[in-house]
Amino acid sequence: MLKLIAAVCTGGGIGNQGSIPRKCRADLKHFQSTTRGHILVMGRVTAASCHPLLGRTIITVSSNPKALGDHVKRNYTEAKHYALRRARQCDVFMCGGEGIYYTAINDPDLKEMYITSIMDHHSCDRYFPEIEDDDWETLSVKPLGVGAFLHHYRRRENEDV
Repeated sequence: MLKLIAAVCTGGGIGNQGSIPRKCRADLKHFQSTTRGHILVMGRVTAASCHPLLGRTIITVSSNPKALGDHVKRNYTEAKHYALRRARQCDVFMCGGEGIYYTAINDPDLKEMYITSIMDHHSCDRYFPEIEDDDWETLSVKPLGVGAFLHHYRRRENEDV
């Protein structure tokens, strides 16, 4: 199944100058436990900003064929199809950055999202897209440490069929 995972600070910020502008220990723990054993798709800048993510297959999206990584694909669609072909007993998580998120949130194959909202404002130059209430159903909202909440969404079924 195709899923998305993100941490978003007040104002929708997700990144600043190639790094994650906030640290939330509970969110990092949630990310680790939720994505372990699964396939992660992320852009080149996001991949470069991450510590080693053991126990996961990382697919990097980059137009640069010399980008670092064992699995480098040229664009979102190529990376998604490659990941879904490899995903037998696991899920595929779209993990950022901004371009990946904007494309994924409009992809009808994306079925679930885990969004941690961090109630703190940070200077950001990268932002998460607006979530359309008509497209997504909130399954749960849980506190995740001090000043953070985990939102679990599922894509609404198309009722026009």
